[in-house]
Amino acid sequence: VAALVYLTAFLTEPGQESGGAVREEDLDFGTDGTAIPKSDRARGLFYNDCTDEQAAWAMERLRPMFRSAEPVAPPRLAWKQKPATYVVCSIDQAIPAAAQRKMAVHAGRTVEWETGHSPFLNRPELVADLLIALAK
Repeated sequence: VAALVYLTAFLTEPGQESGGAVREEDLDFGTDGTAIPKSDRARGLFYNDCTDEQAAWAMERLRPMFRSAEPVAPPRLAWKQKPATYVVCSIDQAIPAAAQRKMAVHAGRTVEWETGHSPFLNRPELVADLLIALAK
C-alpha cells in the first residue's frame, strides 16, 4: 500500500468522536449485534444526491453491519504510517461535512467534493480521477 484514501470514512485518533449523523433511531438492530439503516432513512442518509435508480440499486444491496458495544483500538493507525488523502463530501448526510473537516486534519491532503455519502455510486469519475492521480 503506497497511499490511503478516506472517502465517506472515519479518520480518528483512538477515543476521538467521529461526529457521524447516523443515530440509534435511524437503525434497525438485530439480535446478533448487527445494525442496518431503516429502509425509510437509508435513502436520505446514504444516497441523497443519487438518482432514484441508483439509490434503489444500492439499497437492495445494503447488509447489516456488526456494531461493537466496546470500541476496539487498532494496533496501529495506518494514516500515521502512509500518505493519506481525506475526501470531504460536503453534502453527506451520514457524516456531516463539519465532522469530516475535523477528521481530515489527520490526513496529509484534503480534497472536497460537492457530493453526498456515495460518490463512488453517482460520481465514479471523481473517485477514478483521484485514484489515477495518486497512482502517478
